[in-house]
Amino acid sequence: MEVRKIALLWVAAMASSAFGMQPQRSAFLESVQDIDLEIKSYQKMTGAPADVARIELAKQDLLPEAELDAIRAEFDSRFAGLYWSDYPNQAINVRLTGQQSVVPRTLTTAAGPVKVIFYTGAAETLQQTRQRIDAAMDGLAQALPGMEGYGIDQRTGVVNIDIISVDGDAVVYEAERAAVEKLLGAPVKFTVSERSTERESGMMGGDAPSG
Repeated sequence: MEVRKIALLWVAAMASSAFGMQPQRSAFLESVQDIDLEIKSYQKMTGAPADVARIELAKQDLLPEAELDAIRAEFDSRFAGLYWSDYPNQAINVRLTGQQSVVPRTLTTAAGPVKVIFYTGAAETLQQTRQRIDAAMDGLAQALPGMEGYGIDQRTGVVNIDIISVDGDAVVYEAERAAVEKLLGAPVKFTVSERSTERESGMMGGDAPSG
């Protein structure tokens, strides 16, 4: 979203300055109102002081996606999920299958270090969960008319299923929960929204955002 991009660029510049670095000048740096809203939102969600919220947002923005991709690749055969935890324990959390522990590590950003913490014992890898859902798609379509897509919450392993209903009635789908969970071998959460019958739907799959 463009507003978030503008805000985080301003945060990143301020954080770099706070760590004794020259802020990167940008056309976006004057969006004080946008960044104030971003910081206040983070404060409301986490209870962090304003200066801490500013730095933590900057760390998330400045950490290259390549660093996260490298972690996913390194633990590919065990990878079950990756998500951020916020104040007061900001860190990147990595869920792994198996019981072999992995020593925590630290990644570096211009706004400061970010901890990486590994948790073992996940029931299956993220890829295995995706494959299980894809294999069960025909059964899901029959059990859940109007299913439009799914996402996997990498924090919990819960499968979030999006459903479009003509009348938005979630009760009908809740009655199918036990059967769907048995089919997928995983806990599920339904999000039911109302839509007119004229609008076409598509089937999409992916992972739920991890904050």
